[in-house]
Amino acid sequence: MVDIFCIIEILLMILYGCIAYKMKKADKVLEKNHPDISRAKLYQWMNSLTEKETALTIRPGKLYGYNPRKKELLFIEKDRYSLYDVFGIYHELGHYHDDLKSNVILKHMSITGVNRLVLIPLFIILTVVCWFINEDSAFIHVYLVLSVLCILLGLHRLYFICKYEASASRDAVRNMSEFCEEPDIKEIRRAAFYAMISQLVFVLVILIFGLNMTYCTIFW
Repeated sequence: MVDIFCIIEILLMILYGCIAYKMKKADKVLEKNHPDISRAKLYQWMNSLTEKETALTIRPGKLYGYNPRKKELLFIEKDRYSLYDVFGIYHELGHYHDDLKSNVILKHMSITGVNRLVLIPLFIILTVVCWFINEDSAFIHVYLVLSVLCILLGLHRLYFICKYEASASRDAVRNMSEFCEEPDIKEIRRAAFYAMISQLVFVLVILIFGLNMTYCTIFW
């Protein structure tokens, strides 16, 4: 069983690498077609957004993101942007639109944040510790509970990607269709598809790893 888990994980990591390459290639096509999107042009687009979305605040950040608590859209500040960067901003705007439809996105993002920042690092640390602890230790039972919780939250992440990430990408493509040519929209759709699949594959890698470690802890 362990061998099967390892083979699946290796295949998923190879797939992840191939998708990352495809996504980078699509990004380069967009950058080649539109290398001259200046900061001023981007600010012009964002100013038009804030005029339409009066409750939304847009500010620079370390990554493209949306904060549902503060209704903030974050973007990376730099001198030149590609259309894929613009897609990143409009994708986060899509999360804002989903947030307006239903407040549950705040709960989903909070669960994802706890899983990413707390449970997964703790799970990895405990996995290493478990190799040096007697299998009858009560610590092992705590580890198994944590493993199951991580797996459940991983499944929740898959649900979030399939529903909300896909919805945000569709919203972004729909809005960008107003000022982009059809060939560019096709490349944006392609890049968005690869981005979503790469997230799904990454979560699957984590899930398979969790299942593998849980199996080893129980049966070895």
